[in-house]
Amino acid sequence: MHVVKYKNYGCTFSGDDEANEFQNKFYWSFFELNNGVVYVLHFIELLKEKKQIDYDIEISYADSELKCGKVIKYNFNQDFFDWFNALPPVKDSAPLVSLDEKEIKCVKNFFYEKILDSVAKETDVISVS
Repeated sequence: MHVVKYKNYGCTFSGDDEANEFQNKFYWSFFELNNGVVYVLHFIELLKEKKQIDYDIEISYADSELKCGKVIKYNFNQDFFDWFNALPPVKDSAPLVSLDEKEIKCVKNFFYEKILDSVAKETDVISVS
């Protein structure tokens, strides 16, 4: 199991005014594994006086399935906000499917090794050998 391509969008949102003591920054990265499954990793940075004091990571499938069976697919060449704004409301979404632990571990390891240190930098779609 390995990542075959990824795209890092950098910081897409920030919470609170930069003049405030506390601030949150939100980063998004997408990963395609060699089995064709695409994951989205949401990195949340918690700052105090502009210095990171903590962070959190959320991982989910990048594609969304609706109750009617329609699937909203992520495309690596699309604008982040096109994908984000197309996300369905929870009431219209099919029940969540459990994530594969091996796949999650693969995505996390790749993120920590290749992206974390430059998470703020947006990338093109990058193919991994």
